[in-house]
Amino acid sequence: MSSFNIEFDQLVRPTRLYSDYLSGKLREFYKYNFLDPGSLAAAAAEISARQYQRQYFQKILRENNIRLDASSTTMRNIESLNRPETLCVFAGQQVSIGCSPLYVVYKALATAKLADHFGTVLQRPVVPCFWLATDDHDFEEVRNVNFLKRTGELTTLSYDPENDPAGAPVAALTFDGGIGKFRAELDQALIDTEFKGPLLEVISHWYKRGATFAEAFGRLFNHFLGDCGIILVDPNFPGLKELFKEIYLKEITGHDRSFDLYHQRTAQLVARGYHAQVHKTGDNLNLFYHDTRRQNLAIAGAVIVSGDSAVSFNIEELSGLVESSPQKFSSNVLLRPIVQCAVFPTLVQVVGPSELAYFAQIEPLFEHFGVSFPVVFPRSGMTIIEPHIRKIINKYGIELPQLRNNLEALTGEVVERLFPSQAAESVISLNKCLKEDLDRFARKLEKSDPEGYRHIVNFRQHIDYELQQLQKKLKSSNKKRHDELTEQIRKANAFLFPGGNLQERVLSPLYFANKFGPGIFKKIYEALDMERPVHTVLEL
Repeated sequence: MSSFNIEFDQLVRPTRLYSDYLSGKLREFYKYNFLDPGSLAAAAAEISARQYQRQYFQKILRENNIRLDASSTTMRNIESLNRPETLCVFAGQQVSIGCSPLYVVYKALATAKLADHFGTVLQRPVVPCFWLATDDHDFEEVRNVNFLKRTGELTTLSYDPENDPAGAPVAALTFDGGIGKFRAELDQALIDTEFKGPLLEVISHWYKRGATFAEAFGRLFNHFLGDCGIILVDPNFPGLKELFKEIYLKEITGHDRSFDLYHQRTAQLVARGYHAQVHKTGDNLNLFYHDTRRQNLAIAGAVIVSGDSAVSFNIEELSGLVESSPQKFSSNVLLRPIVQCAVFPTLVQVVGPSELAYFAQIEPLFEHFGVSFPVVFPRSGMTIIEPHIRKIINKYGIELPQLRNNLEALTGEVVERLFPSQAAESVISLNKCLKEDLDRFARKLEKSDPEGYRHIVNFRQHIDYELQQLQKKLKSSNKKRHDELTEQIRKANAFLFPGGNLQERVLSPLYFANKFGPGIFKKIYEALDMERPVHTVLEL
């Protein structure tokens, strides 16, 4: 195994905001500079000055992480949260089947590696945490897994429930009989390896009728990454939303101010030539209401109504419902990080490009809600090169970024470099030269030696035929090499950029766990570079 790093912009075209943040140019939109060690110490000091209900949330985390088969390392980290000096590194993601796609794993492992690093830098305990976004209700984004066949063809499997979830949050979803069909299709999709049987046994144990999305995700997550000590935090752990009430209530009663801050900051970003990641109007609260579905809450005159206007409240009624039943509510994408940082001593938030953008939009809201803003650390990416693909790349001297772009141009360049096309054309020149020389020689013998002349003419015709055959063979050989090379480059592209996208955004961790065993995740952890955000290439 070996690894090396390349810059993000060699594979993707990042937004201007993302590029400028990586280079440290966006200090005015983020409280802390992730490249500056002094910012880390300042953020830690700010957190230390605040009070957190550690014993309350520690008890909830302990009970529920045990239920999700947490490792002893994770449990020690949970116990550490009771100490006033302990800080957290957070990442989060939607709860999907198979912990898909790969960047979910990369995000999670980044929290573990950064927590260890920052703990050493600050000389105080720092623990990794992963937020399970079980309030999310986009079922289409969580029900699919993608694999590659041996040929590089992309295969997508979907969990098709017997009943439509109809906008219910993932926390409310329980697997029905459709999960049996999904497991059967998974068995067919995974290639036969020594690891397939044990992996399918694990899947069948947790992905079964009656199990919830969140339980299955959490147990598989811990099966793959448990030794890293990552604490799972689900907002729907029983009792946890009691700690969210203060933020929810302030959003209800002070929404005008929170919207003004969001709107002003967004206008500042756009005026500077940056994009707005999240768009919203002033009548929508940053809260959802959960009945049978997850619904927007909007201000309509003197009342607040749910998304389909089936339920309405005045401010006092809605506030009273939050007080008595906070589990009926959830944060939108703008309020969720604020809720998290209000409850947990969040030193660092590990983010992808989209999350980085909306953190710039909500930075002023942290002060409004009286919450510490974290150090925002962009996650590193990764591409895994399997041995058979590495052979292709090495054989033809191809760089990874070349496979991301024009495959036709790349194929032409490699063919010209390794299999020069001039060989067939050179036969024509050779034939012309020989023909001219023999013609001159034949003319000298035509009158003095007619028999010799006929021999030369016959010989010339024989050479002409043989050279034509040679030219055909060279062209055929060149075409065969060209076709073979074209197919191998196509295959390398299919494995490294499936569907034309970065591998980490498409393939399921199940694909690599099946081919290389659960030990693949330790290799990924070791290869991730946390010095600065880069794209790591891991060659197996």
